[in-house]
Amino acid sequence: MNPIITFFRLKVIKEITVFNILTIIWIIGCMHKLRQLYCQIKQTNYLFEHIKKSSNQMKISDFLPNYIGKDYPVFLTNLVPSPMVLLFKKAILVPNIKYTEIEISNILHHEATHLNQCDALIKRFIQILVILYWWFPLIYVLEKQINLFLEMRIDSKVSKKMTKKESLIYLKTLLSVKSKTLENNIFPFSQISSFTIFENKNIVKFRIEYFLEGNFKYKTKKPILFLLFILLISTNLVIFEPSYNNEPFLEGTYEADSFGHILHKKDGTFWLVLNDGTISGEITNLKDSSLSNLKIIEE
Repeated sequence: MNPIITFFRLKVIKEITVFNILTIIWIIGCMHKLRQLYCQIKQTNYLFEHIKKSSNQMKISDFLPNYIGKDYPVFLTNLVPSPMVLLFKKAILVPNIKYTEIEISNILHHEATHLNQCDALIKRFIQILVILYWWFPLIYVLEKQINLFLEMRIDSKVSKKMTKKESLIYLKTLLSVKSKTLENNIFPFSQISSFTIFENKNIVKFRIEYFLEGNFKYKTKKPILFLLFILLISTNLVIFEPSYNNEPFLEGTYEADSFGHILHKKDGTFWLVLNDGTISGEITNLKDSSLSNLKIIEE
C-alpha cells in the first residue's frame, strides 16, 4: 500500500488515525486565523465609524480643484499615523499633519488609485488563502510579496503620466511621508485591514529602488503570466505519489514471473503450477499470451 496513505491511516489512539489528528489541527488553525480576521474587520469597522464621527470630512476636489476621477471623501483625523484607505471603505484617511500641496496631491492620487483598482478584493483573497494554508510557511511570504506588488503597481500607475521631475518629486513624497509617519505612530495598525502609502522602511526602500531603476517600464509577457497561473493551479490538481500495489485489488492474483509450468491432468484439464510447486488454479484459456512460454507437463 502507498506508504503515505499507510501513515495517515495509522491508528494513534483507538480508532483515531494520524489523518484525523492532522485534520483537527488544521481546522483549529483555520478557526484561529478566521477569528483573527474577524477581529481585524471588527476593529477596522469600529475605527472607521469613530473617524467619521470625530474627524473633519472633505473631498478630493477640496484639495485638488482640477482632479478628474471619482471624488472620494477624505477624512482628516488624529487617529491614523499615515495616509491610508481601509479595506472596502470608499474613503481616504489622512492624518492631521502639515503636508505641502505637492505631497497632498501625490498622497490623494496614490490612495484614490488603490480604491479605483479594487485592491481590497485581492488583499481579501490572499487573507482567505492564509486562513486555508496557515500551516504552509511560504504563504506568508506570498502575502508580503502581493502587498508589495500592489503598492508598486499603484506607484507605477500614479507616475505613468508624470515627467521625470514630477516622478522624483513623487519619490520625495514617499520619503517625506515615511519620516512624518515615524513621528506620528499612534495606533497599532498591524491589526487592521488597510493600504498605507508607507508600510515600513524596507518596503519604501525597495519601492524607491525599483522606481529609480525604471523597472516599471518592463512588463512580463502575457504568455509567461498565463503559464505561471496554470502552474499555480496545477500544483493543487496534480499529486505525485510513489508506485505501489493495491493489495485488496490484487488479492488472489500472481505475477507472470512466478509462473512455473502447466500441468495437463489425465481428466483433460490444464492447471497452472507456480515456481514453488503450488497449484494456483485451473486454466480456462490456454491461449492466453501470459502462458505462451510455459511448458506443458503431463500428469
